[in-house]
Formats: sequence, C-alpha cells, structure tokens
Amino acid sequence: MRLILAAMLVFAVSIVLIMLGGVWLAQTVMKRTIGKRHEALDTIMRTGAPPADWLDTMPAGRIERELDRLAAYVRRTRLVDGEETRRQLIERLRQAKLAGKG
Repeated sequence: MRLILAAMLVFAVSIVLIMLGGVWLAQTVMKRTIGKRHEALDTIMRTGAPPADWLDTMPAGRIERELDRLAAYVRRTRLVDGEETRRQLIERLRQAKLAGKG
C-alpha cells in the first residue's frame, strides 16, 4: 500500500513539474518571438531601415518577406497602442520595403 501511495505521489509531483516546465518554456518562446518583432519595429520606426543584423545576414528577398510579415503582424496584433500608431507602423514598414528595393 505504501508503495502505491509513493508511486502516486511521485507521479503527481512529476506531472506538476512537467506542467510548470511547459508553461515556462512557452513564456520564454513567446517573449523571445514577440520581443524580437517589437525590437525590429522599434528599429524601423527610429531609422526607417531594417535592423542591421537583418541587413548583415539576410538576402534582400528575405528582408522583404520579413517586412511583409511584420506588416501582417501589426495589422492583427492588439499590442499596438492605437489605430494611428498602427497606421504609422504600416506606413513606415512600406517605406522601409521601398527603400530596400531602391
């Protein structure tokens, strides 16, 4: 009987630890992906150009795709201050994309 209770306790503790680890992992991944997007948006808003690490590591076609993805993200996210900010971000992304083609 004690063996069964000990096994159940180990199982319950293991499940809780696995769930906590999964939650931590999901939070870390989301912070990293959303953080990178917002850092890129901040750089584009300040400089009017894609981030320097994009220019160093990505071909022009991929940079354009990333700018398109950022524009799609800005259109659908709730993490933008308001519609005016959303409009400005999309316009700035469009300008950055046009500057990359020129």
